Amino acid sequence: MSARRTTASLLLPVLLLGLAACGDTTDAEDLAAALAERLTDAFDFDDGSVIDGPPPPAHGEGDYPQITFLDAPPVLDLGQDFDVDLETDFDRPEEVTGAMVWVKGAARHIDVLRPVDPATLRMLLEGRLRQEAELAGQSLDVYFSLYLANGETGLHETWTLSIPE
Repeated sequence: MSARRTTASLLLPVLLLGLAACGDTTDAEDLAAALAERLTDAFDFDDGSVIDGPPPPAHGEGDYPQITFLDAPPVLDLGQDFDVDLETDFDRPEEVTGAMVWVKGAARHIDVLRPVDPATLRMLLEGRLRQEAELAGQSLDVYFSLYLANGETGLHETWTLSIPE
């Protein structure tokens, strides 16, 4: 067997494995997107509405409300009630009309209509995680940002949520 034919016969399995791995990446991305959509559907925030489309762009520069503190449980059981406490140092809290919630990879996001308490500069989001068996054993990133009446938001803050089996 020639050196050229030997090299080709050795490279073919490597190339096929590489192509198969590329397919796995797409499958993994599809699975992650499907889980993100399921979590979006499983979130039931008081005063929340699911909005088709990605979240609005985040703004760190200029005059946008930023989350300076986010407190949320790191683990939620299916069917559990929960609170997410957001704090800001925005000097015009009365202009903040709600919070945006987006599960990384989802094609939709959630708008929660809640004011910032001007005395404490805090917003409390209350919700529950509906029963969704496919989410058991998963860990997903959830992004929050505060938004103004015109829909513009500050930067996203991340909550990594784990859902036990």
